[in-house]
Order: sequence, then C-alpha cells, then structure tokens
Amino acid sequence: MNSPLYTWNHTGKPVKGQKISDINYNVTQKSIFAVGKFSLTNSLKTILGMNIFDYDYVYSVANPYYNYYTNQPMSDSSVTSPYAAVIYDLNPENSLYLSYTTVYKVQSSQDRYGNTLEPREGANYELGLKSELLEGKVNTSAAVYYLKQDNLAVADTGYIVPGTTNTAAYRAVQGATTKGVDLELNGEVLPDWKINLSYNYNITDDSNGERIKTTSPRNLAKLWTTYKLPNQWNKFTIGGGVNWQSKVYFSTSPWQIGKTVLGVQEDYATVDLMGRYDLNKDVSLSLNLNNVFDKKYMTLDDTFLTGYYGNPRNFLLSLKYKF
Repeated sequence: MNSPLYTWNHTGKPVKGQKISDINYNVTQKSIFAVGKFSLTNSLKTILGMNIFDYDYVYSVANPYYNYYTNQPMSDSSVTSPYAAVIYDLNPENSLYLSYTTVYKVQSSQDRYGNTLEPREGANYELGLKSELLEGKVNTSAAVYYLKQDNLAVADTGYIVPGTTNTAAYRAVQGATTKGVDLELNGEVLPDWKINLSYNYNITDDSNGERIKTTSPRNLAKLWTTYKLPNQWNKFTIGGGVNWQSKVYFSTSPWQIGKTVLGVQEDYATVDLMGRYDLNKDVSLSLNLNNVFDKKYMTLDDTFLTGYYGNPRNFLLSLKYKF
C-alpha cells in the first residue's frame, strides 16, 4: 500500500512534486492451518487448531519536507499460533466452553526514535455459556475473558514520530492485561417482536496496574428492537435502538504545544429509529432516522492527538429488492 501526502497551496489542491510524506507498506503472508473436532463423550467435545505462517513486512517513509527517511524491514518466519477449546453440553439448550488462543500481530506503529514496534504477542483465555431459549427462537451468550500480551502499542506521552508534525509516537508495553465481559441476547422474544441486546466491559492495564488504552470505552451497551405490526397493518415494521458508551479520554504533552492536552468525551447515548413497509414479498421500502436527538459527541484518536465528531442527525431512505 502506498500513501503519498502532498503539500497544499491553500486552494484545496495538492502541489504535485512537493510531498510531505510518502508512506509504503509491503506485507506478504504465507500460512497453513489445520483444525480438528473431536467428540470425547456425548456431552464433551474439543476443538484443536494450529496456524503456521511466514510474515514478511516492510515499512518505509520518505519525508523530504523534513529531510526524514526510514526503511524498516521486519521478517518473522515459522510463527506458530495454536488454538484449543473444550465444549461441554449441560443439556440440549446450554453449552459451557473454555478456549485458549495465541495472539500474534505485526504492527506499523513507531516509537519516539522512528523505529517500528515489535509484533504484538500474547495469549487469550475465555470462559463462556451459550444457551437457546424459547425452542431456539432466542439465543444468549455470556463470556469472561483474560488477555495477556507483550509489545502492546500505547501512545508515548509528549513525543511524536520523527519527520511528522502531529503523529503520536508509541511505546511497547510489556505484560499488559485485558479483562472483559461480553453479554448478548438476540432473537424473537414474542411473535413478530425481535430484540438484540448486548453489553461489553473491557479494561486494559499495564504491568503496574495502571489503566491504558483509555480511548476505548470501559462500558459499551447496545439495544435494538423491531416489531411487525399485527392484522391489517402487518406490512409495517417499526423499530429503534440505543447505543451507549462510558467516558473515554487521553492526556498528552506534545512538544510543539508545550503543555498538557487533555481530550475527554463523557459518557453519551444515541438513539436511532426505523420504519419499513413491505410492498410485496420481494420489495420493501425503509426509512432510518439516526441520532434522533442530534447528540454531539467525539471519537478520540491518540494517534494524531485529536478527535472526530460523530455523525449528526441524519436519515436514509432505501428500497430493497430480494431475488
């Protein structure tokens, strides 16, 4: 992938030939994997898997504007990534599972010296329960997980990548741990009434127990529901939902500003509504109204030490044809 960035002449057009930065990513991966499923008893099953791959990665930046150049090859051969899971059927409707998988991810983030961080490595453990309710019309799941990893990229407060003006430098955190909970319910709880409800708790700490990755919410909840009207109104379906997340933030002291900058987005919720009319069994007309109350919120980005406003109130009218 090539991402050239040019200087601008304040007229909305780039100045060709005057590049601020020319970024190139070259990634080549070759892999082989195998998965086996085994029934130890009628109620106890296991899944074993293995992925072996070669990963060649080259990251280069040419920034003549700042007289900065780098070319960093990274090559890791014969990386082995195993996977294992045990599933126990408590009864026909409920299954308990325990899984283990390794994590290996090549990174493009750079440190304060312009060096690319080493690949992120670790292991993830998950324990969960999956259930079927109302004769399979409703599915639920509940899981807790624990992830421990090394070389986790975290913004290095007060530093930027050499040759850039506002790209945050990163540092590799060793022994980072992520703990979380996932809860989900979806299906037809009553005739023609469908619900999708989910909640996620996620927190990442460094080896000293200090929270990191604070631009990701600790709590995230989503609710979406639809109802198909009865009798002579059965061509109409109405629905709506709420998305809520807890506070996110970042704190940094970039050298070009000379003081601490704190970016904060308090917890917020957005509301969406929808309506659909079935013209016939194959054609339907839908209207979606998003962010009904025009909530103003930002998604924080510690890479460029900034934030992006979320979409304001908007609507989408669509015609769908099935064939």
